Amino acid sequence: MKAKYAYKQRTNLMKIRRNAFVHPLYVESRQEKLMRVKNYVYWYIIDMMIAKKDVFLKLYPSNFEKSVEEEIDMASISKNDRVLHIGCGSYPITAIVIEKITGAFVVALDRKYAAVELAEKYRKDKNIKNIKIEYGDGIKYSAKDFDVIIITSIVMPRKEVLDNIFKTSNRNCRIICRELDDAKNSSKRYILFNGVIIKRKIKPGGNWISYLITKRNS
Repeated sequence: MKAKYAYKQRTNLMKIRRNAFVHPLYVESRQEKLMRVKNYVYWYIIDMMIAKKDVFLKLYPSNFEKSVEEEIDMASISKNDRVLHIGCGSYPITAIVIEKITGAFVVALDRKYAAVELAEKYRKDKNIKNIKIEYGDGIKYSAKDFDVIIITSIVMPRKEVLDNIFKTSNRNCRIICRELDDAKNSSKRYILFNGVIIKRKIKPGGNWISYLITKRNS
């Protein structure tokens, strides 16, 4: 009986370890998860439409560029920085705005081949030189070569991406973590747990909150 109970306990522990979202400080509510998924689907469709036809640009928030400008000021992004944007989508507007305003080199990353192909076509069609569209997953993509990292609010799975960025980024890296208003509490708790500092928080014109994060030993 004891052996059977011990085996059951070990099995349950293995299940918990495999479950990426089981963490005492990072437990998203059902509402938070639903909100993130709904936003992901919405922006995925909108980005694809814009990447194919500029006429759909009117569907994008008119203050989006202003929101990115606020993040640029918050993180002091300059021409000498190498920037990584995780979750660029088919229409890499964040990378475009950063490159246009600062002249910084930006790697725009997405884990969907369709999004990467459309974003690269858009970049070529608009003759944008200082942006690299790249296929990759934020869960395992190395962040060590970047000065600034921006994590889009709809990037999932959230915990694993944060884990990887906190682990592989250099100690002087400035990390901008965008969070949906309805998801900010669980993410903030997890960010603080990971030995990093929230230097600033802003709520730009978009539907998100931006945290500026640095490592404690920076």
